[in-house]
Amino acid sequence: MTTALHRGSTTDPTRTDVVTLSVIDDGPGIPAALQPNVFERFTRGDEARNRAAGSTGLGLSIVAAVAAAHGGRVGLRSRAGETAFVVELPAA
Repeated sequence: MTTALHRGSTTDPTRTDVVTLSVIDDGPGIPAALQPNVFERFTRGDEARNRAAGSTGLGLSIVAAVAAAHGGRVGLRSRAGETAFVVELPAA
């Protein structure tokens, strides 16, 4: 897993009005059918994980809500061998 924090946008590196946090891993990726829903409440990538195992499916929806409350946004890029979650927040 790799994490990075930098000033600028992943979609427009010339922007300096945002700060970007990226978390990237080299796992199996997130299925394309799940990607549009990954930031919705109660979404789980692995149905074997359940509340009894400690998974509620709320983590990424909370990240999205906190980012939005601060005027930011979240994003996802995923394919086999690389998944990147990106949070962009307004720079102070």
